[in-house]
Amino acid sequence: MFIREFGLLSFRGIFGGTLVGAAMIPAANFIARECLKSVVENRIRSSLKSWSESAPSAEYSTRRIAAARIEICYMQNLPCLHLNNLQLTSLPIGLGYLTHLKKLDLRSNMLTDLSTELLDLPEECTVDVSYCPLEESAIRGICSATRGPNFVFIYPT
Repeated sequence: MFIREFGLLSFRGIFGGTLVGAAMIPAANFIARECLKSVVENRIRSSLKSWSESAPSAEYSTRRIAAARIEICYMQNLPCLHLNNLQLTSLPIGLGYLTHLKKLDLRSNMLTDLSTELLDLPEECTVDVSYCPLEESAIRGICSATRGPNFVFIYPT
């Protein structure tokens, strides 16, 4: 008989495993978390792939760079994601899954609108959209939000 650290499962024999009392709940929670994590990872990868492949030719290489950075940030739970100066005109679906972020740097891109999905980022996150040519409606939408991260706007005078 042995105990697996991550699930507290007790097994007898190779095929005749038995779950022991309260050990079922931590194991089930672990399995559910891992399944959910796998689903989210697949959604992020799929979203990033379609976003980078649908890029205009002038933006194709920078979207691939951004997609790689986003995937690494998600997989390694990095607190900062730097997508500044990539001349991005749009953002991929799935940034709202980066719930561990403390800083999202989008400075100096060609963004005119922002996804409402950014409002799913944690409140302690700072999103820097300085020097992006955002439309007034995008700015109003962000400023009227009652939840979400802090946004930083700096425009050249």
